[in-house]
Amino acid sequence: MKSWVEISEERLAANYKALGRIAGDGITVLAVVKADAYGHGAKVCAPVLVRAGAEWLGVTDAEEGVAVRSALATAEPNSNPNPQILVMSGLLREDAETIVRAGLTPVVWTRQQMEWLVEAVRSSGAAPLAVHLEIDTGMARQGVVPGEELRGLLEWLARQRELRLDGVMTHFASAEVADSTLTLHQRERFEQALKEIAAA
Repeated sequence: MKSWVEISEERLAANYKALGRIAGDGITVLAVVKADAYGHGAKVCAPVLVRAGAEWLGVTDAEEGVAVRSALATAEPNSNPNPQILVMSGLLREDAETIVRAGLTPVVWTRQQMEWLVEAVRSSGAAPLAVHLEIDTGMARQGVVPGEELRGLLEWLARQRELRLDGVMTHFASAEVADSTLTLHQRERFEQALKEIAAA
């Protein structure tokens, strides 16, 4: 006997809209379609989510971003033909050109990552590239550490015309645990990092 998954476009769209209502007015919900939409088929799910109102889609890497962008280009028309695609797991040097060419928004946290992107923007003559900066507030997986490391990165970034800081994020290690002291600690570190960024 074989296994299969059936995707209800109607229910997927309804679930996305429900999350938007829960988040509240003025909050944009990013629809994560990484790992082939967790095995459910990003080429199927991404267009459904965009038609449901998703302005942002989250992917693992540049290759997935290009595949999702391609799926959206060939899908039936929708009200937002060019949603933002966030590359959530960083990049390698060979990804930089693809990210710039495909108009993806990378998550970055090291100077080296940003140097690769600066090179790609310069060589292509593209407009400044929007990037999202990840802050390591305690997950210890990826992100720049608040304090001296963050300040040094911000000073360097301020001198680059090819990149534009468009967003800041962190990854909560135990967000699913109600009243988690770790989440509270991470939130405090993130808010302090946001103050450092605003000051810079």
